[in-house]
Amino acid sequence: MNTPFSHISRNYHVETVAQRRYLINKNNGHISALNDSAGIIIDLLMAGMSIDEASVAIAKSTQQATDAIRNSINTLLNNLQQQQTVELIPHTFTPNTLAQHPSAPISASYTINHTPLTIRYGSQALYNENHALLRPMHVVLAEPPKHVIDVYDYGSRVEIYVDDQPFLGTDDASWLNGLLRSCIIHCAYPELEEALVLHAAGISKNNKTLLFTGPSGAGKSTLSSHLILKGFNYLGDDSIPIDMRSNEAFALPTAISLKTGSWDLFEAHQNELARSEVRREFDKPMKTLSPQSHNLQATRTPITALIFSQYDANADNAFKPVDLDTALHLIQQAETKFNPDTIAHTPRSLLHWLQAIPKYNLRYNKLAYAEKIANKLLSETTQ
Repeated sequence: MNTPFSHISRNYHVETVAQRRYLINKNNGHISALNDSAGIIIDLLMAGMSIDEASVAIAKSTQQATDAIRNSINTLLNNLQQQQTVELIPHTFTPNTLAQHPSAPISASYTINHTPLTIRYGSQALYNENHALLRPMHVVLAEPPKHVIDVYDYGSRVEIYVDDQPFLGTDDASWLNGLLRSCIIHCAYPELEEALVLHAAGISKNNKTLLFTGPSGAGKSTLSSHLILKGFNYLGDDSIPIDMRSNEAFALPTAISLKTGSWDLFEAHQNELARSEVRREFDKPMKTLSPQSHNLQATRTPITALIFSQYDANADNAFKPVDLDTALHLIQQAETKFNPDTIAHTPRSLLHWLQAIPKYNLRYNKLAYAEKIANKLLSETTQ
């Protein structure tokens, strides 16, 4: 007899959304859709049955061969073991492992959500890389900051402190930009309850927001830059905090990072792009473009739709709704990452939010087509 699989109940949670059941990995947040047969199998295994016991029980009720059922159970379990996990935000820090830090020598101040922050950078290189992204929020403070953030990069380790208290640390320095954004969100938006930082670009008009998500290279930044030039307001380029409970997006208006293939598309900003230093992000050359102040959106707006967008010069233009299972697959492909502190509830909230919000797949070979879709969704008459 095979070993009982009662441990599944310790590692997985079953959530029902719109009469469909989903299996959530408690350790990494990965969400798998279950069909009816898989749901029955998981119920029996989570109740403590062995593979053989579950095979016999299902075979008896369905009049199918026990061996065939056993093969189906093994296939399901192998698929679960081989599932692509959602990458967790590195979380290797504790106050005891972080050394006492001196004040970082180079500082700059910013305002996000009416919250004055000062960031002190541990080196000139840190300042050059991160201030270029945060420049649209840069201010000269006439009052003490509400929070002071210290950032250090020791080559093999990144450490971030808030008000002299350890906040984030990781042995993977490539996470620095993302961790600093998480820190800024934590300081500027303490009211966020059911929060998810979505890998997306956000634009708005008429107090309505569209979020464009997809993997790196899908064209999110190029599209949002184009829409801003056409009069849309700007929430953010790469990391958009959303409150899944209230269905609102929150502004994090960093500079827009454009890859080499997009630089020639923005003739009106060639001077700014020429002055912008080339940055490398995951070995890709980037230049930054700062939105104009009149394009910056108010701090929070309702989300009208989530759009899985992809530029493809060789594809036909297409725009169509997607169902929950497709959206779930796409959003996990779009490099969505969970904070281990919220892993117990964020994936469940994500499922229910995805079920409720309008979701679309957008393929376009011309920016004008995507602009037409955005105008239609955010028009004053669209409900």
